[in-house]
Amino acid sequence: MTGCRISGTERVLGVVVCVSIVDAAAYPVAFLRMDGLAPGCIDVCNKKARTAALFHMDSADFALAAVS
Repeated sequence: MTGCRISGTERVLGVVVCVSIVDAAAYPVAFLRMDGLAPGCIDVCNKKARTAALFHMDSADFALAAVS
């Protein structure tokens, strides 16, 4: 079901994405990626999810905190 929703995103928005889901301890739970994604994006996606879990912050909020 989730894979279908992600595939629909490409058709509507013309983008490809990957999704990394981790638990509260930052251990991997699930990972999905669409075809056509640059290989380096996979590592970035996993690290971004891990950082968000460990700092208990949204990625966008973490970026703002790092700048200030």
